Amino acid sequence: MIEIKICATSANLGPGFDTLGVALSLYNYFKVEISDELIIENCEEKYCNENNLFYIGYQTVCEILNVHDKCHVIFDTNIPISRGLGSSASLICAGAIAANYLHGNILSKDEIFRICSSIEGHPDNIAPCIYGGLTASFEGKNIMAISLPVHPDIHFTAIIPDYELSTKDAREALPKEVNMHDAIYNISHVVAMMHALEKNDKELLRVACLDKLHQPYRKSLIKDYDLYEKVCFDNQATAFMISGAGPTCLVLSNFSNFSSAIIDSLDHNLKIIDLSVDFNGHIVKEL
Repeated sequence: MIEIKICATSANLGPGFDTLGVALSLYNYFKVEISDELIIENCEEKYCNENNLFYIGYQTVCEILNVHDKCHVIFDTNIPISRGLGSSASLICAGAIAANYLHGNILSKDEIFRICSSIEGHPDNIAPCIYGGLTASFEGKNIMAISLPVHPDIHFTAIIPDYELSTKDAREALPKEVNMHDAIYNISHVVAMMHALEKNDKELLRVACLDKLHQPYRKSLIKDYDLYEKVCFDNQATAFMISGAGPTCLVLSNFSNFSSAIIDSLDHNLKIIDLSVDFNGHIVKEL
């Protein structure tokens, strides 16, 4: 049996819609072994079947490797579902990684990345699960991803509401077309944000993380978004943005315990977690 530890991710990062993602120190764990039948433990009954995203990742790799077994997997999940923290990506990647590891580690990280991206439909959450750290994904001959630097003094805090927001609903809030000015605005801001994240340029980062492609349309789906933003900036946050498709919001600051500065000013039904960048993405351990 093996254990896979795999991280939460925050995608879209400000102007980096469907491109940027960062691995964060919140984890799902999966104990996995080869089995003659599918057994999923410690998971809601409605997900204990062949449509489980973990098993879809597992079976997709098995088909590529031309093996025909199933798996016994025990879930220990801490990444909340449908909150914009990459829960689905963690399941898909963990299943694919498990199948590859249990069958001889034949596929490379890059191959696993491309397989999982094809299942998920977009690579921005997948890349940090596979490679760790801050990543940018793009299309070349194949889907590709590169790693980018983040200054060690930049810390992340997640503000997690107590309700779900499906990626489908968040997608439907977006316009079908964007104008040229908004596209140029975002391209320029992504470039500036990468420099600000590397150098911890707080003034630049606050401006560079602004976006015109997704956040203006999605923030109305997040109750009290404007209040969260105001409270965070009143307490010396560097930047504020939607995490993934929401409803989680992500705060960037120079304080490792930023949650303590804002928790008394916000709804107590919120879960507020201080996080760091995870530079592994996932770890496989034999038990």
